[in-house]
Amino acid sequence: MFFEVWRERKAVFFKAAPEVVGLADILGAVSREIIRLGQVADDLQENLSPFVTGFRQENGMIESLQMLDHLSQHLNGVADFLNAIAPTLPAEWSGDAAAASRGITLSSLAQRLSCPNRDPHFEEHGNGALEFF
Repeated sequence: MFFEVWRERKAVFFKAAPEVVGLADILGAVSREIIRLGQVADDLQENLSPFVTGFRQENGMIESLQMLDHLSQHLNGVADFLNAIAPTLPAEWSGDAAAASRGITLSSLAQRLSCPNRDPHFEEHGNGALEFF
């Protein structure tokens, strides 16, 4: 898949050739992204826990930390649902993943979702590290 990259309003966009893929594959790609978000929430919770345990109960910090755990559980539940329903969809259901991903301003996310059949560990542009503009 060839990508043309350009910068617009400090965001990187990818223009991909149309790629019509099965809806099950698209849902699989979305599920992988949701799992990544759950992992981010888990990492936040793990990294913030040592700082929060020193706070008193009244300030709500512990409840905020528990909300991260709740968020992670929900994200993983949605990902599990997508993974379970994807194989039950008719094979002829498809969509243009490249067109659908064009409005996404996070370049690595847009790239992963535009080509759902690509190896999910492959990163063509960058390593997925956080970049500040």
